[in-house]
Amino acid sequence: MTESLRDQLLKAGLAKPKVARKQPTRQHRKPVNKKPVNKKPREVSDLAQAWQARAKDEKDSAKKRSGLKQAEQKRRREINNKIVRLLDSGKQNKDTADISRNFSHFGKIRKIMVDKPQLEQLNSGSLGVIYLRGRYYLVDAAIAVEVKKMSPQHVPDLQGSENPEESDHPVPDDLIW
Repeated sequence: MTESLRDQLLKAGLAKPKVARKQPTRQHRKPVNKKPVNKKPREVSDLAQAWQARAKDEKDSAKKRSGLKQAEQKRRREINNKIVRLLDSGKQNKDTADISRNFSHFGKIRKIMVDKPQLEQLNSGSLGVIYLRGRYYLVDAAIAVEVKKMSPQHVPDLQGSENPEESDHPVPDDLIW
């Protein structure tokens, strides 16, 4: 049984010795290239191009937003530095102040401590309040006006202007408490 099929066919007389000669093995064959090698680079599909364009646009817009944010921060720092220079010469806060003056700023009730003469001047309008870095400073009205020109958000409204929502809905006369 160790004989090959070819030898068995020759002994049985089913194969002719001329036809049954040895075939070359695969080791001796040369590799055949079925596909010609394409030397052109692969073209990128439309979908891949769309994704690349989108990624590039997102990167550009993020860079632009970052630049705008940095410019805004620089502008805000410059305004704050100008306000600090004005405050160095004109703030009138006193550590001994014992009267609390309340006002509305950023939608919340805030307070600044003043003494009796400062309260009268503040109510008459000859003094103003400036907000900077989490603190409120008492200053002359001229300095407050100058700061308000630079940045209105740094100067709270001390007059207590009425809320337009409340004036639209007055309390009816027939309401009994």
